[in-house]
Amino acid sequence: MQLVRPFLLTLLFLCQNAAITAAAEVKGEGRLITHREASDVIHHYRSIPGAGVVQGEGRLITHGEAADVVKRYRSVPGAGVVQGEGRLITHGEAADVVKRYRSVPGAGVVQGEGRLITHGEAADVVKRYRSVPGAGVVRGEGRLITHGEAASLVHRYRSIPGGLILEGNALGVEWVKTAKYEPSLNAFVLNGLVVYQSPIPPHSAAILARAIAEDDRIGVSLTEESQIVYGRLPNSSDVATDLKLADGFLGDLILPPRDWTIGYRLAEGFVPRSDVGRANATVLFRLRDFRFATKANKLELEGAHFDARVVAALEKRAADGGYLPDLKAISSGGALAAYEANAKHVGANIGYYLQERIVGRALDYGEVAAFFRGLQASGVDLRDLMRGIEPAGGKATARSSTAEKLERDWAAYLIEIQAAKAHANWSAPPYDLYAERTKTASIGKSRTTTPNEAKGTPIAVDPALADCLLLWNRDTHMTKQEWSRTCKRAKERVSGS
Repeated sequence: MQLVRPFLLTLLFLCQNAAITAAAEVKGEGRLITHREASDVIHHYRSIPGAGVVQGEGRLITHGEAADVVKRYRSVPGAGVVQGEGRLITHGEAADVVKRYRSVPGAGVVQGEGRLITHGEAADVVKRYRSVPGAGVVRGEGRLITHGEAASLVHRYRSIPGGLILEGNALGVEWVKTAKYEPSLNAFVLNGLVVYQSPIPPHSAAILARAIAEDDRIGVSLTEESQIVYGRLPNSSDVATDLKLADGFLGDLILPPRDWTIGYRLAEGFVPRSDVGRANATVLFRLRDFRFATKANKLELEGAHFDARVVAALEKRAADGGYLPDLKAISSGGALAAYEANAKHVGANIGYYLQERIVGRALDYGEVAAFFRGLQASGVDLRDLMRGIEPAGGKATARSSTAEKLERDWAAYLIEIQAAKAHANWSAPPYDLYAERTKTASIGKSRTTTPNEAKGTPIAVDPALADCLLLWNRDTHMTKQEWSRTCKRAKERVSGS
C-alpha cells in the first residue's frame, strides 16, 4: 500500500486521463479543469502549476494578443485581473488621445487621423454647423487695450490705428535660403524643393512684396476725416481697399450704430450691445503670429492669431490724422464695457466671421505678408522675387480716398458676393438689402463712435453699373478697381451717345 500512494498522488497532480476505481485512501480523477477551478487556482497561485499536456501561464496580455482577441470576439472575454471592453471611442476619449498623441493610434475598426482640415471638409462643416467648431487655425481674443499695447502702437504707427493691421514675421520659414516665384502656378518654390501656394492673386502679392521691401508696416485706419494707409502700401490698391472693407465690416459689429452689417446674422444669435453712453472709442483689429509647417514638400499655414482691441480715444488727433489713446479712460475702463463685450464676442467667434469673404481675404493678405517678412529676414530680396509681375494700383500715399468712395467699394463688394452666392450668413441677398436701405437710411462709416457722430448717405449704385460689376471675378486680368473704372467709362459713353 505504501507503493500505491505516490503513484496516486502523481496521477492527481498530472491530471492524467485515468480513474482509480479501488477503495484506496486517495482517489484520483482525470478530466479537463473547469473554468471556476482554473480561476481559483490562478487567483491563489498566479498560474497553473504542473508540467503536463496542458500548461498554464499567468501574465498581462500583450498588445498583439489583445488586438487578435478583439478582432475575433469584439472584446476581451473573462473576468481576470485585466479586463477588456470593445466599443466605439467617445468624443472625450478621442479628444484626450489626440491632444496627447496628435492622432488616434492603432489599426482597429475605428481609426483616427490628425492633420489640418481641407478646404472641402471645412466647407462641409460650415454648411452644416455655420462655423468650424473648436480652436481652429485662427484663434481670436477681444478685450480692452492695455497701456503697454497702446504705447507700443503709437511708437510704431505714430497714432493708434483705428483699423486693421497685419503684423509679424512668419514662424516656420527660418530654414528658407532661396525662393523663386512660378507665375504659371502662382506659387513660390523654396530651396528648390518646397512649394508655397499663394492664396492671393499675383498682382496683390507683387504689391505686398514691394511695399514690405521698403517698410514692413501693412495696415489701414479709418477716421471721420481721413483714411490712413500705413507703410508703402498704395492707397488705391485692391489690397488697401479690401483691408478697409474688412475693417469696416468687423468694426460694424463692435461700434454702434450698425450700418454695413444690417441683415447679417451674427454668430450664436449675438446682439451687439449699444448702451455705449458718451464714451469716445475706436477699435483696432490685428492679424499676427502666422505659423507655417512643411508637409509633403508643401508649406502650409498652421495657425494665426486675431486681436480685437477696444481703445478709448481722445478728441485730439495725431499729426497723421490718426487716433491718440485716452490713457485715463483706458485705466478706468468702466465706460467701455459695452464695446468690450462686443469685442470679446468677435474675438471668440472669429472662425465664424472669417466665413465672410472680405474677412477671409484679409487673412490671406496677412498670411502672405508674414511669409514675405520671413523671407526677407532670411535674406531673400523681395523686389527681385516678384520682378516681372506688374502690381496694380496707384502710388503709395498716406491719406486720400473719401467716404463716398468707400461706400461705392462696399456696394461693389456686396454685388460681388451676391453674384457668387457667397452670402450664407446674410438674411437676404446683401446688395438687395443695401439698395433697399439707401432709399430711406441716413448713415455714415467711420471707425469711431462719438455722441455727435457725423452722418452721411449711402451710395445708390446705378443698376446698369451694378450689372457690369457683376461680371467681374478674381481670375480676370483686371483688378476689381480697373474693372469698375472700365464699367464707369462704358456707362458714360453709352449715356453720352
